[in-house]
Amino acid sequence: MTLVTAHKDKLLSVLCNRIHEKFKHKLTTSQLSSWLKAQGLVWKKVCPFVIVANLQFQREAREHDPVLRAAWLRKLAQYRAEQLVFLDESGFNSRTGEATHGWAKKGEVIRQTVSGPKSENYSLLSAMIVDGYIALTVHQGPIYLDAFRDFIQDQVLLLCTPYPGLRSVIIIDNATIHNVLSLY
Repeated sequence: MTLVTAHKDKLLSVLCNRIHEKFKHKLTTSQLSSWLKAQGLVWKKVCPFVIVANLQFQREAREHDPVLRAAWLRKLAQYRAEQLVFLDESGFNSRTGEATHGWAKKGEVIRQTVSGPKSENYSLLSAMIVDGYIALTVHQGPIYLDAFRDFIQDQVLLLCTPYPGLRSVIIIDNATIHNVLSLY
């Protein structure tokens, strides 16, 4: 049991391997799962110490206007899927893949602390169509207006066609760096 609680964020397959390494006992994932459940443990979401971001997303979701969303969906419905190109950016770093779930007793909260020193942040710019990605680029640090504009001009527009052709409608969210008036 201490092996599981010491590595409670590990997948069953990883725990099976650790048990085999330490005790030379081979278990299947279904056997281990049954045993963990018999011990009163369940697989649950990790509760990070810093939950400010989650609260912010919840607040923003409540502020969304259903009338504006319905109007947007009606507008979007006038285009064929093949016409649409979706642009967006994502941030990540070496800690992005940290555990989000773990094993614990019912009612017990799994807390996760932020580990180690701060790691380098990267940003991914992507353009996606119905068949997959047509353009991707990774930048060290955050994306600013110039990098976003260059991505559109140097990569995305070269793969688009005039309206109403394929890849002729570019969809972006209203992030500050996407301000269309500032692009040209």
